[in-house]
Amino acid sequence: MPRPVSPLPESAAVVIVGGGVMGASAAFHLAEAGVNVVLLERAQLGSGSTSRAAGGVRTQFSDALNVELARRSMDAFRDFGRRPGWEIDLKQVGYLFVLSRESDVEEFECSVALQNDCGLDSRMLTAGEVRELCPLVQGDDILAGAFSPGDGHATPEGVVQGYAFAARWWSTAARSSRWSQTRAPSRRTS
Repeated sequence: MPRPVSPLPESAAVVIVGGGVMGASAAFHLAEAGVNVVLLERAQLGSGSTSRAAGGVRTQFSDALNVELARRSMDAFRDFGRRPGWEIDLKQVGYLFVLSRESDVEEFECSVALQNDCGLDSRMLTAGEVRELCPLVQGDDILAGAFSPGDGHATPEGVVQGYAFAARWWSTAARSSRWSQTRAPSRRTS
């Protein structure tokens, strides 16, 4: 039996369509800042692409902007139990890229140097260090690896629920809104 759907408010400063990690995060941060937000999801919160995510969280990127965004996200995930106040099962077990092409090794060396300049603890590993760190990795073609010990994984559903719960607490109207897949509900916007 379908759950009853709460009526949508007549107006909102911001309407977010999509209740996955990104939508729930945006709703939480806007609501926390005092913005009147409505979060719409056609099914259950987190039931779209977030429900298929493995939950990997990493800071290893190849440009300064993405490194900084990832660093800030990792800080937020580490503090998630306090703000917004939800358990996401963050496990910082590290993240390893195994490299078997010389061109990739060169790219990752540049990326790791950038990450280190941005204050991250990533590093290049030799093929022997890769195998020592992860004995299940096999292959004679392994040239090197790139590793960040602070990276890891979390529970995507926990992230969604934590942000949505806190957004509701900040008086956000987080709703499950069932609409036709071809047409969203009609609302006047300005």
